[in-house]
Formats: sequence, structure tokens, C-alpha cells
Amino acid sequence: MKQFLSLLVLLTLIGCNSSLENKDIEEVNSSAELIKDYATLKELMKDAVLISNVKVLSQETIVHEGVPFTISEVEIIKNYKGKEKKGKIIKVIETGGIYTPKGKSEEDLDKVEYQINGVSTMENGEEYYLFLEEFVGPQVDGAYIPLGAYQGKFKVNKNKITQETDYENKIKDFTEIDVEEFKNKLKDVNN
Repeated sequence: MKQFLSLLVLLTLIGCNSSLENKDIEEVNSSAELIKDYATLKELMKDAVLISNVKVLSQETIVHEGVPFTISEVEIIKNYKGKEKKGKIIKVIETGGIYTPKGKSEEDLDKVEYQINGVSTMENGEEYYLFLEEFVGPQVDGAYIPLGAYQGKFKVNKNKITQETDYENKIKDFTEIDVEEFKNKLKDVNN
């Protein structure tokens, strides 16, 4: 499978209790090693087949072979690289998400948020800049996946851009910056 979500899931589960926006949802953190670790924004720009500013419209979490995957429908606000156009709705798949796991007797257990290396999936209604590749796998057809599992995911937070990643796998030449400055960096992308 091409870059089974760009990481080799070691499935070493570490549970920790926490609240997510006043909800009692346990976080289940799976440690994983990235198959390809991106060090710079230019590397992401080079490898991405699609670079877009998107808004998350809806989400569905599915379970495949015991692992949850979140499939988000996102609308392209602006496209910087690739074949998709402004206004197009595409699917983006990520490992993890909020779901209700099953017990040994197939009974529903308490809802959990499954994360890879402490990184959550995208949030419904939020805006992101995504560096994507085409997804190949049995979970969904015709979808995209962020490069480096989550390294190619940048969230718009007010007028700032933050990388949605853990510290160890953070892009080395990136710090939180203004949206306009980030857009200027994307002007260097060759379509």
C-alpha cells in the first residue's frame, strides 16, 4: 500500500485521560515512525501533488482492521498546486479521530480520540493549508492524504498558521507565521 498513511504504525498504545473541549474523551496515543520525514517546507512543496487552502465541511470516522481513520470532505478555498480547482470538494483521509471502539464481545466502549504521535485529525469547520498526495488504500477511493502523515497539515488559527505536528517531526524551517507571509512562501510553487 502506497505510504500506508505515510507512516509505519507501531500501535504502541498509550492512554491518558484528558478533556477535549469540555468533553470527557480519553486520548489514545499511538506512537509511529514516519516513512518519510520532511525537514523543510520546500520538500513538502516539491513532493505534494496538491497544495490547497481548504475548509473542513464534514467528517466521518471509519475503522479498518481495528484502526480508526477520519475522512474529511473539504472545500478548496484556493489551490496553489495540482489539478483541483477552487470550490471543488475533495476527500482527505487521516489516521485517527474520535470514535467508539468495540469491546471483546462487540459492545460499545467509551468514546476515545485516537491520535498518532499526539497529533489530532483536522477539526470540522476549521481552515487548513494542506500539502497532499493521492491516497491508495482500501479505506476510501479518490482521496488525498497529508504528506508525512500529518507534517503536510497547517492550521489557520486567527491570522496565524501553525503546523499540526508533534515537536519531533516539526518542519525544521517553519515557525508560526502570519497567513499573508505563508501565502507568499507558496508563490514559489511550480504548477
